[in-house]
Amino acid sequence: MKKLFIAIIVLIFSACATTSNPGLVNKSPLSVKRFVATCGTPAESYFVQQLGVRVHRHKNCMGVDDLLSLIWAGELTQNNIDGISLLAIMYATHLSKVDAEASYLVNLLKIDSFTQNGLDTHVAFYKIKRKT
Repeated sequence: MKKLFIAIIVLIFSACATTSNPGLVNKSPLSVKRFVATCGTPAESYFVQQLGVRVHRHKNCMGVDDLLSLIWAGELTQNNIDGISLLAIMYATHLSKVDAEASYLVNLLKIDSFTQNGLDTHVAFYKIKRKT
């Protein structure tokens, strides 16, 4: 219970350092099709098994210098979007701990969807910003 409380506190404080985009950009050139065709092998890649989320970090992908993508299958609900956003914030917090000279922020750019093996699958694209 104590670990859960600490994690929630960290998330709350991290949220203060995270920029957000209240309206997703619909005309954005970011798309799953372009992502697969042009981004290649990620610089970092993780699978969060408990959540069923794949996390990829790409450098110079689709015109974004530092791109974070989170991929999950299932419904595109507000609860899932909120959970994915928290995971992105936690990733930025991790980067800030590793790089003591800077802090990192994430900014949601777009969520795109596709169907894979009969499952609705979604990709949330975030821009990672490094601030010194």
